[in-house]
Amino acid sequence: MAGKYRVIQNGAVLFRSADMSELLVELPRGTELELGEAVNLRGKRSVAVLMPDGQSGFIHHQVSVWQIREAVLAQLMADLHEQPLKTSAVKKKYIKGARFLTHDLVDGSDGKWMKITGSEGETGYLHGDTKVLFQAAKTLNKNAFLCRVPDRPAGRLEQLFAGSAPGGTFRDIYRSAEAAFDSGEFVVRGKRNDVDGGTDAIVAKTAVKDIEEIIVSVVPVQARHRAAVIRSLLMSGGFAFIIFIGIAFSSSGDERNLLTAVGYSLFFGLGSGFLFSFLPGLFMSPGELTQLSITKHDGSKIVLVIDEILREEVFNIIRTQGIRISEK
Repeated sequence: MAGKYRVIQNGAVLFRSADMSELLVELPRGTELELGEAVNLRGKRSVAVLMPDGQSGFIHHQVSVWQIREAVLAQLMADLHEQPLKTSAVKKKYIKGARFLTHDLVDGSDGKWMKITGSEGETGYLHGDTKVLFQAAKTLNKNAFLCRVPDRPAGRLEQLFAGSAPGGTFRDIYRSAEAAFDSGEFVVRGKRNDVDGGTDAIVAKTAVKDIEEIIVSVVPVQARHRAAVIRSLLMSGGFAFIIFIGIAFSSSGDERNLLTAVGYSLFFGLGSGFLFSFLPGLFMSPGELTQLSITKHDGSKIVLVIDEILREEVFNIIRTQGIRISEK
């Protein structure tokens, strides 16, 4: 959890020790601090902190904080507003791939807003719904980058039902992770599961000298869209069959009622598949992704996936390690 953060709630306090028995000072909203290790002392959970003036202490583990870090715009366009208000003046229009530093998360009359500083020094607010990709903390390791790792292999049936690539409907077969070159080693840390945040589980680890090359290939978004179509058709068929059986059994064999059952089952079956399978698979899947197959001298591989907008940055990090990149 190390790194710079800002308190984004009222009523936070700094304690002298991990047992939180002695209060040192109140921490106003907006207070900047550095987080250290989490501590569980006799059932009381706290986090070690360091203040800008050098004072140290502990805060309750449920205090709301915002990490100060770099981000990349992951949607086509976004407006930088002068104030945290949609009707306030637009200072600049960002396009996809724009980079900025996020300082704070504030409340506005129309939702949450991110306070940011752009690459040219401009400051302002982006609406909290803006799609951004947060960067790995550069203060910790300049050779770190965000990525995704396989959650577990998908079988044939799961490829049909969940999607044959990252972002399949209702189930993403990849987990968020962070990869880093550090002290001659390449380490990948991933989320333990879909509920717990952070990147605290070591997914893969190898010596940099054992890496022969990195093979790059594109995971097209069309593959995930095709998976969404297949899954929606399968779900539609299932719904249609259930509805047809229900109406058919209650129709007493009347031919006209059977035709009505067919119509209703097709209408509601296709509608359900479209709403609950196809649309989530189409709009909830990420954009085009790049797969990195990190091949070792012994033939084994570590497979990662990165977002397209991070491609050049990640490639530059890899090149500084003297590792060959081969594009497929």
